[in-house]
Amino acid sequence: MDDSFVEVLMATYNGEKYLSEQLDSILHQTHQNLRILIRDDGSTDTTLKIIDQYINRNPDKIILLPNTGDKASGPIQNFSKLLSHSTAPYVLLSDQDDVWLPEKISVLLGAIRELEQEFSPTLPILVHSDLLVVDERLEIINQSLWNYIGVNPNRDSFANLLVQNIVTGCAAVFNRSLVDLCGPIPQKAMMHDWWLALIASSMGKIRKIDLPTILYRQHGANTLGAKQFSWTLSYFTEKFKILLKPEEKYFLTECIAQAEEFYSAYRKKLPTPMLNKCSAFKNLKSKNFIDRRLTILRNGFTKAKLIQNIGLLLRV
Repeated sequence: MDDSFVEVLMATYNGEKYLSEQLDSILHQTHQNLRILIRDDGSTDTTLKIIDQYINRNPDKIILLPNTGDKASGPIQNFSKLLSHSTAPYVLLSDQDDVWLPEKISVLLGAIRELEQEFSPTLPILVHSDLLVVDERLEIINQSLWNYIGVNPNRDSFANLLVQNIVTGCAAVFNRSLVDLCGPIPQKAMMHDWWLALIASSMGKIRKIDLPTILYRQHGANTLGAKQFSWTLSYFTEKFKILLKPEEKYFLTECIAQAEEFYSAYRKKLPTPMLNKCSAFKNLKSKNFIDRRLTILRNGFTKAKLIQNIGLLLRV
């Protein structure tokens, strides 16, 4: 197989409104050595009809994977199934409602191949970029998703990623070594891109590209949308109130559950320092009030913003 060949894995569900724009943006990439694998999650609109039309026009570029009867399994399991069918040296993930900039694949592919040359193709590697935040009409809301939501992409250590994801899956590329390690993604994973980021950070390499490669569309039907960060007092006051809500404490419980799954899946492969980090995080709840907080601080289980870390220490 050509080592410049890439697969784009697209998960769809009732995506008729924006699907054509997304498919067109992928098919018109400057890098043309690609195949699009699509798996639909039980759409009830015209999504499948649109996909069939594109397959008829591009039979050598697009494949619709059969749905074995599973319905509405959600994006995590939809992407997990797609990843299990991928065979290319490099894999990209696609949502159904964004638009890719023409150079996206070329930029990400060039960066990940450079890293493989620097280290090794056998090392799990993830490269991700910034995103342009746009509205339904593709008019720019913000030049940087990272700035828009207050994420620091440099905080990509395994300890940081145990408590906060900084990788947006639709703006990332993964090499074959990473994809071969990732599946099946468990039900308790927070998100598919978060799971892949944990693998790369603990057993391989993560790199960021400051250049945006995608128009990240915000609209009323987003499964996951960008929530704008602000330095205003009202923003921090509202955030502080949210941090004290029961569901936010449950979010930390979910992070710990994800760490438990990760430890179980990779304990025989993790380097000792990473194994110890994962063990310390997953066992947080078994420690007393003071030790829980000391464990967080000693191991660097922290988020990007002060207000987030205050909330973390309050509810752990």
